[in-house]
Amino acid sequence: MTSAVKVVSRLKPSLPEFHTRQMRKEFYTKFCHLPVSATGNTVPPHILRAIYRELTLDATADQNKALDERVRQALLAEDSDLVTDLRHINPGRPGDTFNDFFENLHQKVEQMVAADERRHNVEHMATYLSVRDLKEQVEKDLEPGSAIPSESSILYAFVPKNSHANTAKLYKSKIPLQFKIQTRQLRVSHQDDHYCSAVFKYIRQFAIKFRDCCKLLCIDDKAKIDYGEPGMAVSSGVRGKKSIVPSNVSLSALDHDLQTKGSVTPSVSLDVSIPESIDDTFYRGKVSVIYKDSIFMPSSPWRHATEICQMLQASGEVPPLVILFSDGGPDHRITYHAVKLSLIVMFKKLDLDMLVAGRTAPGNSWVNPAERIMSLLNIAAQNVAFTRSEMNSEMEQIIKSANSMSEIRSKAEKNPRLKTSWIESVQTVIDILIERTKRVALKAVPFDCPTPSDLADVKAFEHLVKEMVDGTLQQGQYQEKHVSKKADYMKFLEDHCRQRAYMFQIRKCQNINCCRPSRSGITFPWVPDPMMQVDKNHYEPFEKVLGTDTNESDKPSAKNTKTSVVAEQMQGIRNAGLVGQNVRRTVACYECGKPRCIYAKKSLTSREARTLNRMLEKLDYTCVCIIVPEDDTLHGIVHTRLQMDCRTPVEFSYYADNTPIRLQKDICCYCASPNSEKDAEELAKFKVVLPICNDCKNSGKPIIKRNPKKN
Repeated sequence: MTSAVKVVSRLKPSLPEFHTRQMRKEFYTKFCHLPVSATGNTVPPHILRAIYRELTLDATADQNKALDERVRQALLAEDSDLVTDLRHINPGRPGDTFNDFFENLHQKVEQMVAADERRHNVEHMATYLSVRDLKEQVEKDLEPGSAIPSESSILYAFVPKNSHANTAKLYKSKIPLQFKIQTRQLRVSHQDDHYCSAVFKYIRQFAIKFRDCCKLLCIDDKAKIDYGEPGMAVSSGVRGKKSIVPSNVSLSALDHDLQTKGSVTPSVSLDVSIPESIDDTFYRGKVSVIYKDSIFMPSSPWRHATEICQMLQASGEVPPLVILFSDGGPDHRITYHAVKLSLIVMFKKLDLDMLVAGRTAPGNSWVNPAERIMSLLNIAAQNVAFTRSEMNSEMEQIIKSANSMSEIRSKAEKNPRLKTSWIESVQTVIDILIERTKRVALKAVPFDCPTPSDLADVKAFEHLVKEMVDGTLQQGQYQEKHVSKKADYMKFLEDHCRQRAYMFQIRKCQNINCCRPSRSGITFPWVPDPMMQVDKNHYEPFEKVLGTDTNESDKPSAKNTKTSVVAEQMQGIRNAGLVGQNVRRTVACYECGKPRCIYAKKSLTSREARTLNRMLEKLDYTCVCIIVPEDDTLHGIVHTRLQMDCRTPVEFSYYADNTPIRLQKDICCYCASPNSEKDAEELAKFKVVLPICNDCKNSGKPIIKRNPKKN
């Protein structure tokens, strides 16, 4: 027998051993419930692991390295006191510590779960913006000194979104709340991306250089927020983040295709806390959000300038240097004379030593720090459905037949009481937005919601253009054809301004008969234009070009001779496809008033036509603009010709006989004046001759024609 044991001992190290996870699992399952004492205590897991390892020579990795090593030491030393389980003396947190908090929260949740008039368990608004906000809202209703759980404790009291996930075991399902979501986002490239990034860097370095007497404002308009008619809650359209709602309701709203009569426009301004170094962040400062009714308080350069002046004056002493940076939308496009004039009036009214206005490249609004504010502002407006309050029966009957903003405005001209009633009706939506917005903060600085400027203040501000700039300017007539011969205005631009595609600068001159004395005592230099280094890969440092005579010669779009290639790339279709038979409708340019054709390869469906109508109703179109953003449902379906600006005549496609929509074909191709005629002599020589009015013809503009007739 002894010899047999010796043989087995010698062979045992060379024999293969087989262990599976199932074998180990079955061992634990069989013996983990066996009581080891009269108290009923079972075998601890670490003891079972040690037994299994010793009996089977299992060499898998330790599950709890420190504890398993202590067990091995206890076995080798034959001293069980080396391993002591102290968990039985830890009673844990008393279960009723936060009872008051969770009972109060439970009552609030029950109040939130209200039945919709058409569906039950439908919530139109996310009451809480975040777990932190939930904690603060519940804490307000508790007695002082009540026990308040941490944010993580509140979170794990929620219902798990996926009960089968491994993390679901952390949730207690104590409160019927969970995160639910509604999503979308975009970016477009442009050949001037790098150039505009250099422009913005120069502007920031300029602000840092004069930070003691400078204010940098980043401004932008957020997408309009829709609201429904009384009793019909329409989604705000903001999704992308989960919201806290009761677990037994669905977060929903009416279909987004529902026609809405109005909207609310949020104007965002970030008063940047200018850092000491260009490497530090510019995403700091005070955020102001102004909510305006889009129908009777439409955005315009004059309204923006009026509200900026009021905010600067309300903040205390106005600094001598003000810098504005925007995405270059129609109300901020510094190449438009209406925008230039509004900035000049602001410059003179605030008695600034210098004003700098910059903008991003087309489609690159994400560069603007104010655009990053939108993600925070979305917290207040996300997953919410709004409805305006009901007016009296007479006003509701008048508004019933109006299906667009322009129709509501025209009805308000006939019935002045309609405007007041409408603004009071919409104020309910604005009050909710203001209350929710003030609960949002940027780096612990709460958002502010100033009151929008009255229409009388805006008109008074615009009227100053005749007093401060040029007395011959006509209010509302700010196109190139109207201002090109205004001598005082043109002289001011020449003496006090520096005009660029992406920057517009105004500063005082040294003539005391023209400008007031400098408030800062500093002669500010122009913000320089980016100039390429010798290697043509990078732009010169700011310090090297500051104070030198620079120009736009290194702007890519100025050097690109093949504009058609760039236009086709941006518009998403070749110019050969933009023909008369593909014209589906027209849109008038906000700046020049000329009709521009909207093309589509196929006829638009009823849903696509409704979507296009709503978009054109809410947004102002200008020449050279992309008609729909990249993330829109109509992107790639409808197009406009980008290879033209406000100086470009009306397209040939507009006058084509095969245009499938009815158009007024007798308008002047230069100024869009009606009742214009085609030249009879040219018509005898060419197949296609565009109409021209007498004023344009007498001013020497050529007659546009093509396709000569063969004899």
